[in-house]
Amino acid sequence: KNYFFNKKCKTLKQAYLLTIINKIEAKIIIDNLESFTGANLKKIASHLKLIVSQNGIYFKQTQNKINISLSLIRPDYCLVWAKNQSKIIKRNVQTIITGSIKNNEQIYFDKKNKIYDLMFISEFRKNEDLIYKNNNDGAAQKNFKNVITTYLLEIISKYCKLNNKKMVFALSSTRKDKINKINFQDEINFFKNICGNEISFEKNTNSYDLSTKSKLCICLTSNLGAELLFRHKKILFLNPD
Repeated sequence: KNYFFNKKCKTLKQAYLLTIINKIEAKIIIDNLESFTGANLKKIASHLKLIVSQNGIYFKQTQNKINISLSLIRPDYCLVWAKNQSKIIKRNVQTIITGSIKNNEQIYFDKKNKIYDLMFISEFRKNEDLIYKNNNDGAAQKNFKNVITTYLLEIISKYCKLNNKKMVFALSSTRKDKINKINFQDEINFFKNICGNEISFEKNTNSYDLSTKSKLCICLTSNLGAELLFRHKKILFLNPD
């Protein structure tokens, strides 16, 4: 019925979703700010309230991108990490300070013996070397994070060799949300080219557990760094911005 007679339902999938919404008498959609699923649901069911949650750290450099997303999604409420994060949002949307939803729902992990001196949190991204655009002249530039990671790791790797320190990598490609987006071997080769073949990683250990085996964690602007900081881990932020 919805597919044939409701003008808002352009596809069978939309009709199916609207049927479910009506069946359970839903009133609220909860989604994250980087997803448009909730916004698309609201297009076919405008009576629903849409709540989106902050999924990562907001910086002034990404302010325009965030507000463009909000202008397209048009949520009723936005759940943010902290007061300073809500100030970056310029859209007329009500913010509620909740802390990191993602971090608060993580399973607690046990303390482990420290086997590594340093854990480097990877922010490796592949195939972005020629699509990172300069806002001023539109010229193609290399991916800034890959470049700054190379520069920093050359220094850190040399420090580890001189001082007999052991470093482990928390890889992006082993994260659940990145498994099909980042190739594991590409990431390993990237770090081997910088630090040599003798690099340490634990493919079957998540980054949270790996952090408990490390004395100090190092990152650029990773959300994981902030999340581990909230969990009272020792973190060194090397923020290029």
